This record gives sequence, structure tokens and C-alpha cells, in this order.
Amino acid sequence: MNFKETFIERLSLLGLSVDKFKEITFVSSELIDGIISTDIDVKSIDSFDMEMICNTLKCNEKYFVDSNIKRNDLLISSLNRGNDTAESNIKKAQIQSFVKDFIFVNQLIESCGD
Repeated sequence: MNFKETFIERLSLLGLSVDKFKEITFVSSELIDGIISTDIDVKSIDSFDMEMICNTLKCNEKYFVDSNIKRNDLLISSLNRGNDTAESNIKKAQIQSFVKDFIFVNQLIESCGD
């Protein structure tokens, strides 16, 4: 699956339309339209824009290029386990984001204790 397909799939999983995505992120409409209409290479996207895309889609940049990262994504790995709705998928993505932040803070605390 290429970047364009993965991007569109992630939007769908989170119940986001392209127009809604444009509203809630600071990424230019031209870039989003370019992603939708062509197969843009992830590496060609400005790091700030990619950060905004990933924050909004509750994933990291590697999600789009590494099949193992994508497969281990909480949202993807929990599909078809009960009633998948956009709302439940958003909650799963938020839990994943919280866990990632918790691990970071925990590691920071541990490193300060040494």
C-alpha cells in the first residue's frame, strides 16, 4: 500500500473527510490535494507538515512506510474485534497516543533518577 492509499485509509478509519482534515490541521490544502491526487513520496513532505499530518491521524511517520509499524498500530491490530466505528477507532488511537506519551514520561523520570 502506498502513502496515498495509507493516508486515505487512515482518514476513513478515523471518520475524517478530506475537507474536515483540512479544517483541523495546519497543512496546506494544496499539499493534501496533492497527496490525494498523486502518490507523493513521504520523504518529500516537509517535516512540520508531516508532524501535523501524523498528529492529526494519531500515528507516526513510520506508519506510512513500515509495514511492521502499521501492523502493530493499535487501531489497525484491533480492527474486526467487535463493533468498529469511527468513534471507537478514535478512542483506540487516543489510547495509543496516551501510552506512547506515558512511556516517554516514564523513561524521562527514570533517566533523571540516575
